[in-house]
Amino acid sequence: MRIGIDTMGGDNAPRVTTEGVKLAAQVLPEDAGCYLFGDDEVVTPLAAELGAKFHPVVCRNHILMGDEPAKAYGSKKESSMVKGFEYLATGQIDAFCSAGNSGAVMVGATAVIGLVKGVVRPCI
Repeated sequence: MRIGIDTMGGDNAPRVTTEGVKLAAQVLPEDAGCYLFGDDEVVTPLAAELGAKFHPVVCRNHILMGDEPAKAYGSKKESSMVKGFEYLATGQIDAFCSAGNSGAVMVGATAVIGLVKGVVRPCI
C-alpha cells in the first residue's frame, strides 16, 4: 500500500503532521510506503530521516485553512493537497490523507473519487 500524506495540511502543520508521520513509521507494515507532500524543507529531510519507504513530493504551495475551498483547489495546482489528489487519481498512491481545509478536501475527494450512486453531495 502506498499512502500519501499532506504534511502541510492542518492548523498546526507541519509540526503536528510530521510528528504523526514519525509515529506511523514505527508501525507501518513492511510492504507499505509513504509519499510525503509538502515544502522541500519539510518533506526532504523527513523522508531522509525515516528511510527508503518514505518518498518526498516537493510542492510549491499549500491550501490554507481560511482559503475558499473550490477557489483554492482550482487555483493552487502545485499545492500539497492538489498534488496528493493527482497522485491518487493517477494510481501513484493508493490512499491520501490531509488534515487541511475540510472543504478543499471534499472538493478534491469528489473530483477524484466521485460520489456513491444516488448521493447528491458529500458529507463530513
